[in-house]
Amino acid sequence: RRAPLTLLLVLCFATWASTSFAVPIGDLHVNSSSGVCAPPYVVGTTVTVTGIVTTPDSVFSDTNNELQIQDPTGAVTLFRSAGLALYHYNLGDSVTVTGQIAQFNGLTEISNASIVTLHSTGNYGLIVPLLRTCKQVRDSTFDLTTFREDNESRLITINNVTVNGGTWPASCSANTTVTITDASGATINLFFDKDGTACAASNPGGPFNVTGILSQFKSAAPFVTGYEMRPRFATDIVPLTPGPNFIGVPTAVNVDSVSAASAALRACE
Repeated sequence: RRAPLTLLLVLCFATWASTSFAVPIGDLHVNSSSGVCAPPYVVGTTVTVTGIVTTPDSVFSDTNNELQIQDPTGAVTLFRSAGLALYHYNLGDSVTVTGQIAQFNGLTEISNASIVTLHSTGNYGLIVPLLRTCKQVRDSTFDLTTFREDNESRLITINNVTVNGGTWPASCSANTTVTITDASGATINLFFDKDGTACAASNPGGPFNVTGILSQFKSAAPFVTGYEMRPRFATDIVPLTPGPNFIGVPTAVNVDSVSAASAALRACE
């Protein structure tokens, strides 16, 4: 049964609730040709935005607030040093926050972020990951014509990828980076943060789908490359090969007319 139009409008407003001084998140991703934040939202500018939390607390840091929020126009990373002692963000929270524009290794952030208003909870189902390819992440995140980064910090999915470099994390003892590729032929970094649970995901041992945050890490300008993907949870890694994944070639050890046994080094299930 359909809700009355008036009710739908009220629900929509409640979910994406904002204030008159909040700006669309997409407006923060306008840069100079070298990828540096451009006016009116240069580094140090105080801004207020409203969005839905797509990465909760304690995924990318166990002491700081380091998370992402998203609205219909874009997404942005929020950061506050030692923020977990002050503010808590749950997956799907709709929040209005204020802070100052910053850039960390090319990534546009709102630093010193503080919650102005918690509007509602449980809104994560409204966020649909943007489907990308490795080539689109690598080559099209920075628009060379408009100098915009409309998809930076967005939740994205890349399907049917394989690892083509690095070693899959065996534990969460350290940050780990592997490289992945897909049918586009491009290669990008897949970064596992030791503070989250994605680093505990079993090695898929073959092709997999991955969901995560489209991020950037480049130590010096121009900040127009260096885009990578950061999965948040172990469930962001979805193997496409059914059954247990083998990291060695199975070897037959006992075969008869009705059964077969094999031995191989098997990854954690």
